[in-house]
Formats: sequence, structure tokens, C-alpha cells
Amino acid sequence: FESTMRRRGTWVDVQARGGDWWPGRVVAVLDNKVEVRTPTIQWSGGEDTIQLPISSRRLQPHMSHTPPRLQSDTIEPGKEADLYCFSCDAWHEAVITGKLEDGRLSVECDCSDAVRASLPHDAPILCGRGCYTSSNPTYTRGTWESYLENLATEACAGGELLVAASKRWAVNSVVVEPDVGAGSNDTAGAGAGAGDDTADSEIEELAHPSAATTARLIIETTEQAVTALQEMCAALQEATQPTPPAA
Repeated sequence: FESTMRRRGTWVDVQARGGDWWPGRVVAVLDNKVEVRTPTIQWSGGEDTIQLPISSRRLQPHMSHTPPRLQSDTIEPGKEADLYCFSCDAWHEAVITGKLEDGRLSVECDCSDAVRASLPHDAPILCGRGCYTSSNPTYTRGTWESYLENLATEACAGGELLVAASKRWAVNSVVVEPDVGAGSNDTAGAGAGAGDDTADSEIEELAHPSAATTARLIIETTEQAVTALQEMCAALQEATQPTPPAA
């Protein structure tokens, strides 16, 4: 999926503020980031695009988190649909009342703010009946809690990568050449069966002292941050659990 996102014009699902998912289109690729334009929502500052890392959890394959768009050849007046209203930030049951000559649709519903006299058939704010409005909807609205939880999870993953990178950097930094005959056999014997558990000791023994100190400080600080983020994730999950009924 990440490789396809590097092509301009690729459709994706992007998570907006508040946790909702909307279809968007890649309009630019910037190193390890992509710029995505969504035809329905505006981002901070009134922009219609947002830049996100290609590996962001907020970018997912198209229609994996959003309903399929309506197909023009299956649309006739009287067809039922779900229609999103920006004024009340809700999905409403709607009915397609007409099909215009240019292929656009007229759509009506009980919410006057949501009524559209002309709307593209594949508009992201229009989808099949029941996707959002049925008693057992196929798709659900996002929440700030899920949005924050995703951000915290991404931060945790980034912190863990930074810890690993710090250890690799320290081990591969300026190496202190051992004295010939000064315990080299002991060093080789000690490392023969140590495995991954020797990573920290390798930092101490192989790396330049200043590099080892710097790496150790980075690792300790990052591990503390990862722990704090993991605790925040757990707190968010606990806070969003439904309250059990009173006995």
C-alpha cells in the first residue's frame, strides 16, 4: 500500500480530526510524506489538503474505512441513500429525487441544511442507505478518543524505532581498537553466546565513550517517553469503555 501512495492521483482513506474517515487523493509526494486532498472537509487553517507520513495509521487503502461510492448506472429517482450534513455534523436518511443531464443528482432529506439540488453521484457525502443510519450501521463515526489513541500508538512505535536506532548508532560509531593480546580472547568468548542481551554491553565496550554516553541518554529518555505514551493509551482505552449498568 505504501508503494502505491507514492503515485500522484492515488485514492486513499484519511482520518480527520475527531476520528472520522474520508476519502482523499494524493496530490503530491514529499520525501517520506504525502499531501492528500479531501473534497469534503477542510483542515486546520482552512486548507483542503493535509501532509502526513506515508507510514501514518491515518492513511489506509481506499474504501477500507469509508463506504463505496454510488455507481451512476444503478441510480434512479427514488433510490434511498445516506447523506452527510456539515451543519449538524451527522448522517441522515435521504432520497435521490432526480438525475440531472450532466449526471449529477438532486437529493432531499428531512434536514433542510443537508438538501442538495446538485451533487456528483460519487460525492463522499453520499452513500448507500444504512451505511451510517441503520440500527446496525456498516460504518461508524470516529471519536476523539480513537483519534488520540491512534496518535499515541504512532508515537509509541516511533519511540521504539528511535531506541533501536540509538543502539545501532552507538555500536556502529567510532570503534575503540582493542589492545593486541589484552584479553581479546575473553572478549570473543563473552560475545559468543550472549545474543541480543549483549546490545547494551556492546555499546559500552565497542563504542567511543562520548558516543556511548549520548546513546544511553537518548535511549533512557525515549524509553521513558514510550512508557508514558503506553500508559496514556491504556488510560484512553479505559476511559472509553462503556459504563456497566448498576447492579
